[in-house]
Amino acid sequence: MAAGVPAPLSTPEPPLGGVLAGRTNRLFQEARRVRAALPDGALGDHAA
Repeated sequence: MAAGVPAPLSTPEPPLGGVLAGRTNRLFQEARRVRAALPDGALGDHAA
């Protein structure tokens, strides 16, 4: 869900594929945020 933007109650449920894609996208966004908050090198050579 977008930050600070509540979903309208009348919005129909998206198809399962859309729900899963949205959850996956949020997970990737959170992972990027966490990596950005860590000092350089904290995650080793795999850090972006």
